[in-house]
Amino acid sequence: MKPRVLYTKEIGQGHPFLKASEIDWTFQSFIQILETPFNPAAIQSEWLFFTSANGVNSLLSRWLPSRFKIACLGEATAKAFDGILTPDFIGTGSVEDLSTAFKEQLQDQRVTFIEGNLNKRTIAEALPKEKCAYVQTYETHLLPNSVNPHDVYFFTSPSNVDGFLLKNEIDSTSKIIAIGTTTQAHLKDLGFQASVPNSYMHSDQLDAIKAAIRS
Repeated sequence: MKPRVLYTKEIGQGHPFLKASEIDWTFQSFIQILETPFNPAAIQSEWLFFTSANGVNSLLSRWLPSRFKIACLGEATAKAFDGILTPDFIGTGSVEDLSTAFKEQLQDQRVTFIEGNLNKRTIAEALPKEKCAYVQTYETHLLPNSVNPHDVYFFTSPSNVDGFLLKNEIDSTSKIIAIGTTTQAHLKDLGFQASVPNSYMHSDQLDAIKAAIRS
């Protein structure tokens, strides 16, 4: 029997995970994203930082920020631009590493973080406060969907953890992976131990899943 893996995000055709045919995948989100009003004229910075594809989609559907430099958290967020804009910075590695790298890139310029209502602002914490601004372009609402038990659970955000736990439980024999340290810390607060991939890249995420299956 193939190992059952739940990944808390829907994916598109051609996604690299689909090449791992030895895994019985479930791609299921436990959140709903709703756009919120925002004023582009209020953005007075040289950079825009996107921490998720939700931020990209919720902004590009209404406004094209062509005069700004673009920073992204990981390749999945960068791919959400789909050639409409080309990111100038794509963070990889741990939150600490990419925060340091972006701080060097930012220098004396300013950055506006495009965020939702539940954003943890972990990257902004490593930057000077006077250089950071925030614009909310979407809201995250929990979706209490029931799913069958899985061998490995990969959580892509703290809110997906909360949405999942509204109607589901995690067996003590199952393995848990968090996409980053923020989600890992949230799981720990709830009493769950989770590993973290080496980076946000899909290849590292898949390596982490396969390692969890073997363990």
